Amino acid sequence: MATTAATSPARHGAAPLHDEFLGELLVALQAAKAGDRARLSTRRSGLMGEVARAFNDLADTPTKLNRELARVSRAVGRDGRIGERVRIDQMAGH
Repeated sequence: MATTAATSPARHGAAPLHDEFLGELLVALQAAKAGDRARLSTRRSGLMGEVARAFNDLADTPTKLNRELARVSRAVGRDGRIGERVRIDQMAGH
């Protein structure tokens, strides 16, 4: 579908919101790439809110993995449960 002057996001003031969100997303992606914790505000509706929530879920994966590895380390090292395994479902966030 072609964008016309009547349906252009800029005409309705949506372009600055999209640009602002994309800027925040870029900063968060760069922080995550550098190994820093990054999160986006999820107080958005529509596609931008869904993207922010998906980014946050993805950004939380290393933290969830570390937590699960620490749990298994304690179970094996302290409790001697050598059959303990990392549970991937613990990291899924659901």
